Amino acid sequence: MQLAGANLLPVRPAGMLKALTTLPALRDQFRVAYQDNVATVLVRQSRLE
Repeated sequence: MQLAGANLLPVRPAGMLKALTTLPALRDQFRVAYQDNVATVLVRQSRLE
């Protein structure tokens, strides 16, 4: 599998997941790509500048 330009961040600790998905500075950088009872995968959002 090849993911060109994708930054995948698997996250399990609840505190880190909450911070990455609720704090405005971090929420704007990451989005949840996949989530189940074992893991959550966050993807860095690309910036269109």
